[in-house]
Amino acid sequence: KAIDLWQKAAARGNTVAMVQLGRCYYHGEGGVRQDQAKAIDLWQKAAKAKDSDAMVKLGLCYYSGEGGVRQDQIKAIDLWEEAAARGNTVALDMIALAALDVISYEIDHSIPI
Repeated sequence: KAIDLWQKAAARGNTVAMVQLGRCYYHGEGGVRQDQAKAIDLWQKAAKAKDSDAMVKLGLCYYSGEGGVRQDQIKAIDLWEEAAARGNTVALDMIALAALDVISYEIDHSIPI
């Protein structure tokens, strides 16, 4: 079973396994019970070990305030910037989308109704 292999690899510090296992826990996939706190913990460990995919996933949680973390868009963008510096193109997309979100908000709130 993939879950068993990922659990063993994650326990040995394999960040790819941590990211994949975290995804399963976050969504309750692959035969595991949904446990978003466990997913966040796995992604934090992988991000601390400089895994850019984990940084992207954590950034998504912090940007929206989902997964049991307090919303912190600055932290999200910091994570995405570090991931982008490591060559993660998804992180670049997230930074651009965050910028568009800010611009859209500013435009929407500057137009008198």
